[in-house]
Amino acid sequence: MGGEVGRRLAPANPSPQPPPSRGGGGPCIIFAPTPVDAHPVNDADIAALVRDGMLVTLKIGGPLLAVALLSGLLVALVQAVTQINEATLAFVPKLLVIGITLIVLGPFMFATLSSYTLMLFDRMIAVGGS
Repeated sequence: MGGEVGRRLAPANPSPQPPPSRGGGGPCIIFAPTPVDAHPVNDADIAALVRDGMLVTLKIGGPLLAVALLSGLLVALVQAVTQINEATLAFVPKLLVIGITLIVLGPFMFATLSSYTLMLFDRMIAVGGS
């Protein structure tokens, strides 16, 4: 075995089969054209989905943005009154308030997003089945 290190082995099938020709031999699948007037999703459906998506985005992101804005304004007011300009003083309270908001409103956000996602999947199944 010591002298066989650089030896090349012959392939198992020395004469490979040529690729099958395209003309006949296999099953032929013919796809029927879809009717021109079959539109499973119309413009009103798309507009409703986009509108619902925007509302879900506002429901999920709106409370976080509002709480961050209010805490930022409150910290800025405290900094202006006390004349303490510290960057961490603005960052840490916002971080804490957003974390508390996520803990409190997390179940609502999850329920909103999951119900919208389930509705989208139901619509996809309905469109695919028609």
